[in-house]
Amino acid sequence: TADEIIEEIHSSYDAVWKLREELGKHQVEYLSRFIRKDTYPKQIRATLRDAVTYFWVDLLSDTSLWRPEHSNQVYLLNPEELLADSSDSLKNIELSNPGTHPILKATAILTDLKRWHAKQGNREGELEALLSEVKLIHSNFSKEKERLIAINYLEKLLPDFRNVPWWAMGMASLAGFVQSEPASDSLIRARQIAMKGHDAYPSSVGGKTCLSISLGILAPEYHLSSMKTDGINKRTILVEHKNLSMLYFRSYRINLESHLSSHTDYSLLYNTDEMKTLLSRAPDYTWEIDLPPTPDFRRHRTYVTPPISRKGYYVVLSSAKKDFNET
Repeated sequence: TADEIIEEIHSSYDAVWKLREELGKHQVEYLSRFIRKDTYPKQIRATLRDAVTYFWVDLLSDTSLWRPEHSNQVYLLNPEELLADSSDSLKNIELSNPGTHPILKATAILTDLKRWHAKQGNREGELEALLSEVKLIHSNFSKEKERLIAINYLEKLLPDFRNVPWWAMGMASLAGFVQSEPASDSLIRARQIAMKGHDAYPSSVGGKTCLSISLGILAPEYHLSSMKTDGINKRTILVEHKNLSMLYFRSYRINLESHLSSHTDYSLLYNTDEMKTLLSRAPDYTWEIDLPPTPDFRRHRTYVTPPISRKGYYVVLSSAKKDFNET
């Protein structure tokens, strides 16, 4: 059965993981015939001990392979205890027991790796295990207060790693967590965190990731939705927008009968190529709207009343550029 196959895989990982002290002496390249090296900086996931731990954590994190009782019992776990990092809390976790919750197992082996890297003096390897641990908790608990426990835990420990470049990746992870918070200022705080990471180590992987997060938050964006049919002088169009100050519109009156007779699918809607063709002719109506500022970097709503005075079938196009240039 599927359950037996998964159990056998976990048994194999458990058997290999018990050899972790020996595996810690070898680089991943030692088994290059079987394992393809990833693109992490060399010192982050360098050893076979790292590889086995993260392979197993990935498997344990795959909720599609969990037993039904595991999926239904996440609420019984305490994220604060999982992140407590105490020896006593890990002693009683039976890694070879199929009944042990996957999150408990994953937390235990990541904590083991974290402590090993700390003993080796590899601060970046230690931080990577810590980040994986926090991501595990954050992704498997849905309540806001539970996720805040993971965020606060990371926020508290990150300053200890300020002197290593991988700290910037920690800041990128923290920014990503804060970005997903429902608080109205979450994107503002996330960008501030990301920029601190980038400014400290701009050329590092973490620094570049931080910059990407910041630019993503700052990126202009808008979406349109509208009534399919509406009256004259009605607020027919809804614009959801952020980081954009102006929007331009062109409206084209279409012969509906001719449009339908030329389409085998009888679609009322114009496809992309047809819309591009419209741009080559003079519009029947043009207008522009000022969009209110969005200092929180979130999408805001603005309703638009088209200045169309004649009834008919129209295709309305919009652009953030006055000339409607595609680039």
